[in-house]
Order: sequence, then structure tokens, then C-alpha cells
Amino acid sequence: MVEKTEMTTQEESRFEQRKLFYISGMYASIIAAYSVLRPLKSSVFLGFVGVNYQPVAKMLLMCVSPLILFLYSKVIDRLKRSQIVALFLGFYILVCISFIGILLHPTIGLLNTTTSPNRIAGWLFYTCCDLFSVLAVGTFWAFTNSISSPKSSRRSYGKIVATSRVAGIFSPMIGLLVMWYSPFSERINIPIMLGLTGFFIAIALLFIFLLHKRIPKEYLAGYAEETLKKSETQIAKKKTGMFEGLKMLLSKPYVFGIFAVVYSFEIILTFTEFQWQRWMSSHTHNSVSGITKYMFYYTSAFQVVALAIAVFGTTNLLKKVGVRTCLLLTPIIVSILMFGVAVHQGFITLAITLIMLRALHYAFNQPVTEILYIPTTRDIQFKSKAWIESFGKPLSKASGSAYNYLYTLQSSFISAISASLLPATVAGIWVVVAFLIGKKYQDTVTSGRVIGAADVVDDPEDAEESEESNL
Repeated sequence: MVEKTEMTTQEESRFEQRKLFYISGMYASIIAAYSVLRPLKSSVFLGFVGVNYQPVAKMLLMCVSPLILFLYSKVIDRLKRSQIVALFLGFYILVCISFIGILLHPTIGLLNTTTSPNRIAGWLFYTCCDLFSVLAVGTFWAFTNSISSPKSSRRSYGKIVATSRVAGIFSPMIGLLVMWYSPFSERINIPIMLGLTGFFIAIALLFIFLLHKRIPKEYLAGYAEETLKKSETQIAKKKTGMFEGLKMLLSKPYVFGIFAVVYSFEIILTFTEFQWQRWMSSHTHNSVSGITKYMFYYTSAFQVVALAIAVFGTTNLLKKVGVRTCLLLTPIIVSILMFGVAVHQGFITLAITLIMLRALHYAFNQPVTEILYIPTTRDIQFKSKAWIESFGKPLSKASGSAYNYLYTLQSSFISAISASLLPATVAGIWVVVAFLIGKKYQDTVTSGRVIGAADVVDDPEDAEESEESNL
């Protein structure tokens, strides 16, 4: 009996390590792609359309969100979890191939150096790149949350993030090497980097294929499935539609709290990033190549800082102080950083603050926030999360962009006050929300409940069918 228990423990450990390897590889590949795509998003848009239209682009994303959510809900109801991730990764490979052709076009591509709001290619490219964080990164975390437990997440999420930061440093450095030493012109170099993005996404597809094939399905069951299975109940299998996620978001204070945390960070980040990009756009005269170089330097810098935070901070803090305390640390640190911006407004201060904000988010705030989804149902993990990512984030960016527009109309004295007013207000609300949802998370996990599991059935056949459909 003892030998059997030891063998079972060893087998579980082996498969958990293998699962961590595949998940880490998948996320590292996604972040490698995003670390190239994100700089290209800004440089192509600023070069094609212009920096003054960036707030408009963020606001227009809200108009696209309902369509995206409609299509997303259809996908969630029809596909298995691993297939959902694979579908969106495959979609972005097609996006990369399509825009390589567009950027190489002699009239609408990079050979046209005119900056104008009439250049549709710039708007489309910006929108597709902005949605990558929702459809690729967001879906990855939804999938990972659905196959993880609170205990395993505290051990593994820091490692997953640390691995991805290495990839996030590596890929923009390749981009810089291409920009500096490639014998080709800008017209060729930018599409080359877009092709590199597609290559990294293809590697992520390979990892999810290996995860699905080489890990038994019993090791891909998450907290919600295991908890409900122990209580001999299961979420009823039904097609809930695109508004189920919104319904959960508005009716469950816990889920709305997650939205508030995401909204708070994004609005502060949008405010800071726009100030820095105004300087960068002016300094480079809207040159796509010049802006791309700056963006690659910036991306590499925050990835290095993020790696340090992930290696030395995230996992250790999650183990020692827990999710609840970690949730409170981010708004406190953000408040300190924004106080520095209010006291001294300059390019160096903005650059350092922005690097720290990005690093803190990707290495610490994001994995801690993602853990909050673990004790929730599939609809919350995928559909409510989709609403938060594809509607909540654009809403916060639009709010920040509107504030940025008003900020530019003010005198320097009023601007200095405004620079501290918004972050201070948002951070204060953020601290309160973080405390409340941290307490709710802890109570839920301790009592072995699942948030959103109101509709259950006791039919074992229904339970088995629903469990198999999720894998």
C-alpha cells in the first residue's frame, strides 16, 4: 500500500513537472512573439497614422469589442480548452502572413512615408496587435487557470513568468540586431520581424499540441473540476451565450473586483505611456524605424527588470505572504512610482517609471491577478475574463486617453496637479478592492467552494460528459 502511494506520488510529480515545462514553453513563445509585435504595433501606427490619433485608436477598440466577444463566446461553447488556445494562435499566424504582404506593398506599405489618418492599414494593424493580449495572452491564462490549483499556482506561476521574461528579453534583442545590422532596408526589416513573430507563435502551437498529447487528462483537471467532483456535483453543460460572461461580471462582486484591479492598472499605465510616446514621436519625426528601435530598447529594459522580479520576488512572495498580501503590494508600489512622476516630470523619470510599471505588471501583478480566476467556473475563467480583457481594458485605455487629451490642454501648473490627482484617486480605490477580493479568494479556497457554481447537476453521466468536453 505504501509502495503504491509512493509510486502514485512520483507519477503525479513527474506529470506536474512535464505540464509545467509545456505550459512554460508555450507562454515563453507567446511572450517572445508579443515582445516583437508590441513594438511594431506602436511604430507602424505612429509612422502610418500619427501619435495624436493613438487615443482615438484605443477608443475605437471598444467598438470592435462586441463583435470579438460574440465570436469568442461561440468558440468557447463549441471547442475544447486546448483547441480554443490553438485557434487564436493559428489566427495570429495568418495575421502575420497577411500584414507581411501589406507592409511590402508599394502604395499602402512602408514605402509610403506619409503620416495620415486615412491610412487604413495602420488602424487595422494597431487593432489586430492590441487584440493579441486578449485573444492569445488572455486565452493562455484562462486555459492555464482552468487546469491549475491554488497550491500549484503559488509554486509554478512565478516560474512560468520567469521563463517568459527570458524569451521577452531574447526576441526584442533579435529585433534590434535586425534593425542595426541587417543589409536590408526598413521596408524589408519590419516584415522580417513580423515573420519572426509568426515563427514564435508556431512554436507555441507545438507546445500546446505536446501538452494535449503527452499529459493524461486527469492531470489537466483544475480546482473547480476537482472540487465539484469531490462534492459529487458538476456544472451543467449548456451553451450560455456571449452575455453570460458579462452577467457574471456584473452580478458577482468578486469578478467585478478583478475587473476593477485590471481597470486601475491600465488607466494609470495609459496615462504614463502616452506622455512618453509623445516625446518619442517628436524626437524621431514619426520614423517607423526610429520608433521601433526605441520600443525595442524599452521592451528589453522592462523584460530584464521583470525577470529579476519574477525570479526573486513573485514565487517567494506568493509562498511566504500569500495571494491576499501580494494583491495589496502592487497598488502601493504604483502609488510610490506615480508620486515620483508628479514631483519630477521629465523623459528619464517617465521612462524609468514606465519600465517599472510594465515589469511589475508582467512579472508580479498579472500572475497574482490570474490566480484569482482559479476558484471560479469555466464561464468566469473564459467568458467573464474575455469581457474584462476585450472590453474592460479598452474602457480603461479610453478613459486614460480622454484624461491624456485634457491633460495636454492644461497649463504646466495644472498639469502637475493632474499628474498626481488621477493616479492617487485610482490607487486609493485599488487598495480597497484588492483587500476585499483577496479576502474573498482566501475564504473561498479555505472552504472548498467554487465562485459561480450555482447551477449544478447530480447526474454522473452529465458530469462525465462536461468534464471530457473541457479537455
